[in-house]
Amino acid sequence: MIISTLCFLLPLFAVIIYSDTYYSDSQSGVYKSILTRTSPTVFLWAKSLVIAMVTFLTFFIPLLINQLLCLIAFPVNGFDNNQGLPPYDIGIQNYSVEWMFDLIRLQSPFLYNLIYITLISLTATFFALFAYAAYFVIQKGKFAVISGVFLLYVISQIVVSTISHSLALVNLLIPNPGSFYVLILWMALLFIPSMVIISIKSRHLETGIEH
Repeated sequence: MIISTLCFLLPLFAVIIYSDTYYSDSQSGVYKSILTRTSPTVFLWAKSLVIAMVTFLTFFIPLLINQLLCLIAFPVNGFDNNQGLPPYDIGIQNYSVEWMFDLIRLQSPFLYNLIYITLISLTATFFALFAYAAYFVIQKGKFAVISGVFLLYVISQIVVSTISHSLALVNLLIPNPGSFYVLILWMALLFIPSMVIISIKSRHLETGIEH
């Protein structure tokens, strides 16, 4: 339930960390002083890099520490399996090709958890960049973008879940039947538009166009 709640609220947590940096700078006028010392392109892409790094580490480090604490508290070799099968049957009926990285789960549980930690952190990073780019388009207030991104996420998950439970992003970020390629598609839908909007905004600032 904890990891499911985290994945459901992931856009909300990711966006409030640092995605509003350009909006805050533009509202206070600080960015004009910064642009006297560096080019708009360097300014915007440097902001993007910082947002990506800060958001990724904000999620990755606590989840990794949690994993390391679990390694201390629980044995490395246990009897974890999805179906509650006896130990001698774990490698036979407990494997399912429909579950992402299920073979890795059987061979290396730590690596399996590390993969999901990385995927959750990357998805949070892409949400943060998406919100950062959204501030260039929607300038009606800081909380308008935060609530808008989260609302868009919730609506998309509801719509996709009606088609197939395994296609929803919130279900792909936790151990569930699903396709890794669908997860990559979700990430691309967040990442590519963000890069396009940031590129357009940097060109506008270079030519002196504010919006």
